[in-house]
Amino acid sequence: MSRDHRQVQRLRFAVETTFGADATGDVANNFDDLRVKPTVIARTPEFAEDETSVQRFHQQRDDVKGPDRGSCAIESYWTSTNEAIDDSTTVTKNEQQKFLEVCLGGYNAPGQGSLSASGEATTGCVVTATEGDQFTENSHVGIILSGVFHPRLLATADPGSNDTLVWWPALPSAIVNATAVHNAENIYYNETTEKWIQILHETALDRGNLWLLSGGNADLSLNLARGGLTTWSSTVNGALFEHDDEIATPQGGSALAAAAFTDSAPIWGNEGGCHFAASSSSTLTLVNCVEINVDFGVNWQDVPDHNGVEGVGEWFRDRGRKTIELTIIPDSSGGTYEVWHDAMVAGTDYGLYFWLGATAGATRAIGARNCQIIFVEPVEVNGMEAQKLTLLVKENQNSTGAGTPTTAIAASPIVLGHL
Repeated sequence: MSRDHRQVQRLRFAVETTFGADATGDVANNFDDLRVKPTVIARTPEFAEDETSVQRFHQQRDDVKGPDRGSCAIESYWTSTNEAIDDSTTVTKNEQQKFLEVCLGGYNAPGQGSLSASGEATTGCVVTATEGDQFTENSHVGIILSGVFHPRLLATADPGSNDTLVWWPALPSAIVNATAVHNAENIYYNETTEKWIQILHETALDRGNLWLLSGGNADLSLNLARGGLTTWSSTVNGALFEHDDEIATPQGGSALAAAAFTDSAPIWGNEGGCHFAASSSSTLTLVNCVEINVDFGVNWQDVPDHNGVEGVGEWFRDRGRKTIELTIIPDSSGGTYEVWHDAMVAGTDYGLYFWLGATAGATRAIGARNCQIIFVEPVEVNGMEAQKLTLLVKENQNSTGAGTPTTAIAASPIVLGHL
């Protein structure tokens, strides 16, 4: 007698072209492996009580079965591109980027990187002629300074005319001529783009334990704790679950195949940096950050439709409330306890830039230029006085085009960078 082990499984996903339409007709081309911790598709068909009157005390009418709803709770390691996007690299979107794009709606497919050509400073440079159009405002770039890879967020990208890039926050020192400026893949908010996820889940031994979840929406959160592997989480709520023998191309007739990942390896949360200062300041201000938790505020409502999938026509993206919890051990001589409290009272906007990694192709970053401090809580970390700040994340107002943004990425409150 044998038993399936929860760790031995495979999860693949497809980005649906038609809401709720079975994509297993071409599994090889439609589905990608996703690096996940062990999980299951929770099958939660809805039932309603039949309240028709009965004629005997213990008589009970059957509940009436309704839609075959389901969900899948995913926790995955936050990885990067596994490719250095320099001035000779053609970008390939990997499986993590495809999934995260569905969560937030926006993916910036960058051009190649470039080299600094003139005007080298701590806050920017002019890149090789005509190559400024390969960069996007409010997206991430990576600059190699003294052999160390430093990610930054672009405040200005001026393509074509003078190819000027201005990044935020400043570097520790000015770059030199012909410095490599790497590009990045970016995930950002785009409320006009709505896509749906399909989950295919398999166990190894019981090949009858194979399920498809279709018509799924996905929320998103990040847990960036120092001293462990950093993760993101998403719960996919689907309109319909089906068993293997109900899908277009059943998979249970063959053995469980090995997954293939193209992203970088997971990373410990102990290499990188955290800048936190007033949004108006470009001066690099590093803080001793212990943990960051990001709630991207991605919420969905169902659009009722009798012709839809189990009564769901699609999912409607709610505005949501985006918050970041930032735990910092401050320098006692810096007076930061009062500074952050006063900033909360005054309503001073703060900007957060956090990154992990120090090499191209294995670095990831998060930028949020405009945050309101809405709560300052004294906490204890390893016997030391610390503070947990709760930040309300707002629309970006610090890029050139952000005051009246003409692009979704320029206005995006949070932008994830994978470099």
